Amino acid sequence: MVDIYMYSNAGGWPTGKTLRLQSASFDVDFGREALFELGNIRAFERAVTYPISVDCSVEALDSDLQEWAEVMGSGATFGTTADEYSIDNFRNDIVVAAKIYNSRTTHTDATLQKYVYVTGCNVVSTAWSEAVGSRATRSLSLKSSNMVISGGNILTN
Repeated sequence: MVDIYMYSNAGGWPTGKTLRLQSASFDVDFGREALFELGNIRAFERAVTYPISVDCSVEALDSDLQEWAEVMGSGATFGTTADEYSIDNFRNDIVVAAKIYNSRTTHTDATLQKYVYVTGCNVVSTAWSEAVGSRATRSLSLKSSNMVISGGNILTN
């Protein structure tokens, strides 16, 4: 079982509601640069080019405006809701987190298998879709250079 969510990192680790995502994809570019030395026609190393770029595409239901307000950084007061979706409204400290559990029913630290944690995300584009007979969804494209993939719960250590 997988839990995927997004939140603003302004207040640290979220204690309340977070924006649950319907889907997320991560694209990490490990660009390499050939390093040469004098007297040799071949590269002696192909070093990773830093910073490593992480592109995220996420999709969420467009239903809970209070949760969207939290992600955009305007939900500091309980009951505040988002009334406008604009790239300018989003904070530049968005976190996308995915937790993978080995149990379908129990989501605890003991059943956590893997953790994907992308911090410092900036929203680069948004899209909205709606069709007759289905729920409206909001798609976001985010860019970051900080990603952690762990084989357990890194947040309790």
